[in-house]
Amino acid sequence: MIVSKNYKILIIYLLAFLTGVNFVIIPSLSAIFTDISLFGLSSSQFGNLFIPQALCIITSSLLTPLLVNKFGPKKMLGFGILLMLLTTAILWATHYFIHDKSLIFSVLTIIVSILGFGFGISITTLNPIVADLFPKKQASAIVIMQFLVVLGTSSLPLMVSFLKDNNHWLR
Repeated sequence: MIVSKNYKILIIYLLAFLTGVNFVIIPSLSAIFTDISLFGLSSSQFGNLFIPQALCIITSSLLTPLLVNKFGPKKMLGFGILLMLLTTAILWATHYFIHDKSLIFSVLTIIVSILGFGFGISITTLNPIVADLFPKKQASAIVIMQFLVVLGTSSLPLMVSFLKDNNHWLR
């Protein structure tokens, strides 16, 4: 059990940043998903991945308060983070174990849906956890946390676009 409040704050804010990063992993890698030699999704297939993701985010965000009341915020945050990490690992491994191109869209739809479910749980659980860490400055603490989520959502696309230019690898 973590006893240092500063350490708890650091962990929670780091999780907020990483939640933002994980949320945009699919859109950031659009060139990989639509590359014919890798995943080979059409533009419409790629766009359709976000429909179940959005539905799962909405569903999990609505269910999370009930689940937090039953299991507690730490367990639910851990579960949401675990879902996001697990789906990211599976996403990375898909090009190793899925060789049938006809299955790729279905598998990616499931992965992206679970990722969305984990995001919805995590982001919904982070707000009250941050508020509890700063009982006298709840609004400020939540705004800082949301800023870190947004910073995470913007950092991955910037990094991917920077790394896409092969000249940067040579410097």
